[in-house]
Amino acid sequence: MLHASNTIRNTIEKGNTYCYKNIDYDNEIRVLKVYPGLPGSAIICCLLPCPLVDQTLQPALPSSIPYAALSYCWGSDEAVNKIYFLETDKVYTEWKGPNKNALDGMVRTKMVSCLLVGSSLKDALETLRSRSKEAVFLWADALCINQKNLVERTAQVSRMHDVYTQAETVYIWLGTGKDEGKAEDPGKGKDEAKRDNTGKDQDEKNRKTLAFLTKILDLHELEMVVKRLEEREANANWLEDKQDCKRTIELMGAQWFSRRWVIQELALARSASVLFGNCEMPWRDFADAIALFMTKFDQIKAAFPAPKNYAALRTSEDRYINSLDAKALGANVLVTATSNLFRKSSSGRIIQRLLSLELLVSSMLLAFEATDPRDTVFAVLQIAKDISPRNFSPHRHSIIFRRSAAETLSYTVPILGIILWTLYDNSLTLTGDYKANYRKCLKDVCADFIEYCIENSNSLDIICRHWAPLPKPPAKVDMPSWILPISGNAFGGPAQAKKGRVHGDSFVGSEKGGFYTASGSRTPVFKFGK
Repeated sequence: MLHASNTIRNTIEKGNTYCYKNIDYDNEIRVLKVYPGLPGSAIICCLLPCPLVDQTLQPALPSSIPYAALSYCWGSDEAVNKIYFLETDKVYTEWKGPNKNALDGMVRTKMVSCLLVGSSLKDALETLRSRSKEAVFLWADALCINQKNLVERTAQVSRMHDVYTQAETVYIWLGTGKDEGKAEDPGKGKDEAKRDNTGKDQDEKNRKTLAFLTKILDLHELEMVVKRLEEREANANWLEDKQDCKRTIELMGAQWFSRRWVIQELALARSASVLFGNCEMPWRDFADAIALFMTKFDQIKAAFPAPKNYAALRTSEDRYINSLDAKALGANVLVTATSNLFRKSSSGRIIQRLLSLELLVSSMLLAFEATDPRDTVFAVLQIAKDISPRNFSPHRHSIIFRRSAAETLSYTVPILGIILWTLYDNSLTLTGDYKANYRKCLKDVCADFIEYCIENSNSLDIICRHWAPLPKPPAKVDMPSWILPISGNAFGGPAQAKKGRVHGDSFVGSEKGGFYTASGSRTPVFKFGK
């Protein structure tokens, strides 16, 4: 008996042991049920199937599970944190008996497995679990989608619109604040810096940061902050204001704001809240505060003068703020971008998409990166005006009718059935049916995007823009000369943005300003050798 228990425990300790159960991934999602637990204890969950419906066509089904969607940054750290999974919800009730020891209790059920996740997701789950004495229901892509099943992953990505519009709310996880890119104060010892960056000290810093953003929603308060910064030594509170501004600038550079997927996740949310450690703020208030803060950014930067002495400049932790370009602050770019994506109703539902796929990928969203380079295109499909999301096409019902008619007629009039089916196939292609396909390599995804842009715009401008993502090392991709890498962009891509401008603007400009028309109204002639 002891040997069997040790065998199961050893299997768990090795790493990913969870085996996903099949779902109808075209019409269902998995919802993560996170059971309550004490801080620092094992995170125990269960994945439950949930029907996914088009919110514009029908209400939620009785079997639907109310859930919140989690928007977070996967991060570059290794996935070493164990999330434990029970095979069924019933197992938790059986385990929650007299013996409360988590691992021993679960091992006895012989129905436990685990998945490894990065620290960002682990911290988010732990924080959300601690906010309630009851189980919480979440949707998190890393756990709710079988990432190794490319067919499922492709199908689920095509339903992202429904995933986020069906969610009751979206939690934006900005991290615990411990490692949000903050420079260490050279004057502090390691022990002191560690105390400042953990536990209650960090919670207090997070609270102050969001409290400051809430305060400056009052424009008069923001004006007073700027006035005190300009007067400096003449005002006793200017150093406190300076620290508030510094913490805000650091938060605006958090890695979450550079993720390409967050644009879609945020734009499609009916409501959203920012979570910074244990502190929370409504997204709309957060976005308004950031927008107001940026109106005074030049005056605020002046409170962080660069030291004139070179040695002091190298050791100053504030040296980067004075030379910081507003475009390098991810929060500012995100707030600006998301405000221009849609026209929305008062209830938060999308009335009209405003920007094309070409503009989103090659101009508007260059500051945002993706873990998988193919997501440079796939992550914005659901928010482009010229791409009809699944179940949102105005011709959906007529398409279904034509498909049914074609299948029926194919039994009685084969030739006519083939013709109708061909027309159906072509109609999808001509109306912009561009879908995510993770079975394609990066080179093919980029080539498909170029071809789509030229066919859709009747312009060759896209081949003059630097937009294409670079493959993740150690992978190497031999791109054609007409697919220009983002490294040649004005700001050199997301990783280089904080260093400022490195190149001139694209010769053809952005699609928003109109297409370049050196050839007048002549239609471009092109051929892809596929």
